[in-house]
Amino acid sequence: MLNGRIFMIIVLVILTAIYFGILMFGNNSVTSLMKVEQKNNFYADEVLRLRSENAALQKEYFELKILEPEND
Repeated sequence: MLNGRIFMIIVLVILTAIYFGILMFGNNSVTSLMKVEQKNNFYADEVLRLRSENAALQKEYFELKILEPEND
């Protein structure tokens, strides 16, 4: 009877460890969530950088457009 309980406790501990291992390192894990958040932050920064670059290029384009002679 005591050996059966010990065996069940050991099995329960092993299954719990496997479950938490999957939660931490599996496909739908905490580490995957953190990677997705890092990519999201990177892309948000990249969008801001590209918008700024686009604004500078548009300004340069319109300045050059003003200097261009008109063809009538």
